[in-house]
Amino acid sequence: MPRRRKPGTGGSRRKALPGGGGVPAPGGTIDRYFLLFDMAPVPYALVDGKGKILEANLALCSLVERTRSYLTGLPMVMLVAEADRAFYLDHMRRCRASEGEAVSGHLGLRSGSSRRIDVQLLTRPQPTDGVRRAFLSAVLDRTERNEVEAALRSSREAADEAARQLRAMAAEMNRAEQNERRRIAAILHDHLQQLMVSAKIKLGIAGRSGPAPLVRSLDEVREILDEAIQASRSLAVELSPPVLHDAGLPAGLAWLARWMREKHSLSVSVDAGRETDTRDQEARTFLFDSARELLLNIVKHSGVRKAGVALAREDRRLSLSVSDGGQGFDPAALRRAQPGEHSGLLTIEQRARLMGGSVAVTSAPGQGARITVEVSEHPQPGPEERLVPRAGSAGRDGARAAAGRSTRVLIVDDHRLFREGLIAFLREEPAVEVVGEAGSGEEALKQAEALRPDVVLMDVTMPGWSGMQTTRRLRGALPDVRIVGLSMHPPEDMGPAMLDAGADIYLSKGGHPEDLVRAIRGDDGAAVDRDGSAASSGGRD
Repeated sequence: MPRRRKPGTGGSRRKALPGGGGVPAPGGTIDRYFLLFDMAPVPYALVDGKGKILEANLALCSLVERTRSYLTGLPMVMLVAEADRAFYLDHMRRCRASEGEAVSGHLGLRSGSSRRIDVQLLTRPQPTDGVRRAFLSAVLDRTERNEVEAALRSSREAADEAARQLRAMAAEMNRAEQNERRRIAAILHDHLQQLMVSAKIKLGIAGRSGPAPLVRSLDEVREILDEAIQASRSLAVELSPPVLHDAGLPAGLAWLARWMREKHSLSVSVDAGRETDTRDQEARTFLFDSARELLLNIVKHSGVRKAGVALAREDRRLSLSVSDGGQGFDPAALRRAQPGEHSGLLTIEQRARLMGGSVAVTSAPGQGARITVEVSEHPQPGPEERLVPRAGSAGRDGARAAAGRSTRVLIVDDHRLFREGLIAFLREEPAVEVVGEAGSGEEALKQAEALRPDVVLMDVTMPGWSGMQTTRRLRGALPDVRIVGLSMHPPEDMGPAMLDAGADIYLSKGGHPEDLVRAIRGDDGAAVDRDGSAASSGGRD
């Protein structure tokens, strides 16, 4: 009699593998779980304690482009890219020691077509049947994600490069603008003004012994030249203040405070020590321009006549703050501004960002405003700036006078006509001998060491070594020489910086020629003396 099978059994059913493996016959609970495993969209591999694949679902077969029969019994490590196999073995060691917790790792698999597949492997131990351990790995394909991340990195790098190029272009445009300003200012300062001063000196020579009507006519011409010199100087400093480039940012801000008081009746207090200066010309010019724009905004909008400017340094970060106690404003209104509104402040903010800096605005209606501009310093290599103590010269001048010998003078100026006019003027002076002339700082140092003059007349603004740089070197080489600083700038602009560099006295070229004679002889009455105080002749400038 044939034996009847019990319901729910059948010869075609395979024994379940540890952890739920095997291919059960249809209809059982185990069968349904296996179908979920096999049809899951996530690739799975079940491996035994020795690392051999017990089961691979269809998603894994598709991912690695292999059949189930090929994968079954294959050591899982053989699917791993050779460069990552040591990592996979370590991954499994960590999984065995994990006490049931999942272990994650990133590695590459090899497909049937030998392409690399970047995956994230999530492996955890599975319940055992008392005979063997098993480990279930979820294999998450990261290829597309890695490509997206690579594309994002590439986009970020491209954006960073574009931003860098934009910053470089903005800096170049700013330098081009400043260079053009300085070029025009140099034409006014180094050519036009020098010509007028030379003419004024020659008029003085012609009028020394002429008849009274001629002297009066020459005096009138000198007055006209004085007005022309003053107009040319005002235009030059507004285009590009030489004090900013020759004496530094603190001196430039001090000049700006005087200019705001004279031009706009705004009283500006400046807190900027010498230690806050920078040799980074781009940062120096940008902070100066920002201060000028912000102070002009105070004049237009704040309703007050007082403001403060503070310059600070922390490592290589420069911070400029401009504040007032006026009517203030809502900072959020800057973001809602129409084209043309708040353009000055927004331009400062954009330029600061392009230079890797920032702008912080603190204000509220009726509570004043404080705007802080911060940039990084990138100084260009250049000569070290250091102060040199000035040696006293009154005793030397007195000794020369007692000995009855002439004062030997070296003239240093890059403008030939000015040198010629000064030589002609001093030739008429008794006890004054011009022993040499130089058109640059480098030449001046050589001439001074060779000729050993008593007095050097030193122009402040020269190409190459500036007058201040040359004065520092000259003071170190010849500590007893008397140095008279000369410039088209008024004493309050360039005088203190020139004295700090080591000059004994400072004069404006537009002043009275007799002041120069007194300065050479060591008499009182020059524009700025060694103590930095202004004398009466400054008013003639």
